[in-house]
Amino acid sequence: MNRIIVFGIALLAVNSAEAQNNYPGFTTTANGVKYKIVKHGNGHKAEVGYSAEMHILFRTPDTVIFDSRKMNNDKPVPFTIQKPSFNGDPSEAFLNLSAGDSAVVLAPADSMTKMGGKLPWAKPGSYLEYDINVVSMKSPEEQHKDDSIRNASQGAIDDKIIQDYLKANKLKATKTASGLYYSIKKQGSGEQPAAGKDVYVNYTGMTTNGKKFDSNVDSAFHHVEPFHFPIGQHHVIAGWDEGIALLKKGTQATLYIPSKLAYGHQGAGANIPPDAVLIFDVELVDVKSPN
Repeated sequence: MNRIIVFGIALLAVNSAEAQNNYPGFTTTANGVKYKIVKHGNGHKAEVGYSAEMHILFRTPDTVIFDSRKMNNDKPVPFTIQKPSFNGDPSEAFLNLSAGDSAVVLAPADSMTKMGGKLPWAKPGSYLEYDINVVSMKSPEEQHKDDSIRNASQGAIDDKIIQDYLKANKLKATKTASGLYYSIKKQGSGEQPAAGKDVYVNYTGMTTNGKKFDSNVDSAFHHVEPFHFPIGQHHVIAGWDEGIALLKKGTQATLYIPSKLAYGHQGAGANIPPDAVLIFDVELVDVKSPN
């Protein structure tokens, strides 16, 4: 068996005969997705737009290939339930799951191939398999309430982290109403960007322990051109949308971004852990009207 990443989830390819032999009792949806609920929970049933948290385990009969518990520090992986977008979309099976369910879902590889997925190792008639345990399932209203409570608590923690960092390094910064801190190193004299303008930024990002996680002025990260985006359009983290909008063209500054304005409780990859306060040294290189 081989592995591929589809929709951010690792999947295994098995042929249909193997699926039927190893996993009898599957339900098949109208569009060919197979699923079997191994253990039934009693929580919320999935609906489009609901927020789920899942543990995911992938293995051959004798080898574990991917274990989200190990990859995500024993924390469930967040997942938003989406409306199926094509025949064979595994989201069709997710809509039949509830919080507490343990399930196996098989999505036809042929459907993925038709949608442009490159699966050279998947034979015609094979399936993409993953086993999941649904830890939680929340409506958008419930998720928003939980996020608000968590953000309020985490906000106080983040603010102390930033203040302690500034004090330890004998730095001064201005705090905004959102909790963002910023300090100006060199004041520019050019245009201050309005919402919708394209901005071009040089930056170095680091955590409060000084570890760099990205930069376009450090060749070690292999991209040295200015990063550009339309400001105020939610194309970047909220701390960037707010912080860069405070600067004039030519300004060099440092942004101290609390986690709620960065990647929040999910984090981002191996280098940005959950609830991380981020520090960005930035330079607003240019401001342009969109084409």
